[in-house]
Amino acid sequence: MEMAIAGVGKWLGSENPGTKPPAQLLPSRVRARVSILTCALAEALQRAVDFQKITTEPSATVFASAFGETGPLLSLLEQALSPEGEVSPLMFMYSVHNNASGCLSIARGDQGFTTSIAAGEETFLSALFECYGLLKDGWDSVTLILGDEAPPHFFVPAEQRFESMAVALHLVNCSPSGPRRALPRIRLHTRPEENCGKVPAPPNSLVNHPCVSAYQTACLLEASQSGTLRLAAWGPWLIDVLPPLD
Repeated sequence: MEMAIAGVGKWLGSENPGTKPPAQLLPSRVRARVSILTCALAEALQRAVDFQKITTEPSATVFASAFGETGPLLSLLEQALSPEGEVSPLMFMYSVHNNASGCLSIARGDQGFTTSIAAGEETFLSALFECYGLLKDGWDSVTLILGDEAPPHFFVPAEQRFESMAVALHLVNCSPSGPRRALPRIRLHTRPEENCGKVPAPPNSLVNHPCVSAYQTACLLEASQSGTLRLAAWGPWLIDVLPPLD
């Protein structure tokens, strides 16, 4: 399975420590209410749009997150368990797993296909399968936006914590001719991992991130480098980052 990359963007929590990313795609009133995760996904998407190398038809969007809107959900549970027991309807609206998909679709006036995926440590792999299927089903392009925010301290043990991160990839079908021939590519396969050791290690703050391979893929693409990465801690699937055909 092979796809070309027309745009790439990424964001790390250390860029805006203690605050939300700029997320200019979202209206200010929405940005003030949503989680760091939704703002991070919006910021990565904006950077992928700015990076975009070719013009495409309207794109389908695939949002992916292993844990989703954990922060707002835990706040809702705290409200429900409080003596008052009153839960905020507005916070509930922004706590659902497809919150980023809805907020960004409305903000961009996007009426195309969109979906949200959660698959634990296989979230990146599952999202790539979804994107590939959409491209083969007739979409000219698919934008994958994925990530997770740093979990609350009580949610995971200290040794399993990670930094907030988001990545966006603008995917199109490969072509042996035309402008798409000059785009870098990714290829999913199950062959032996011959080149995995040649890929730079991720920052220590992302080692435990469920979508760390997406961040490494984005780094290779931005640096115009090639390499092979394992897509999950278990299972045979690998991803090759490949140079343009030209």
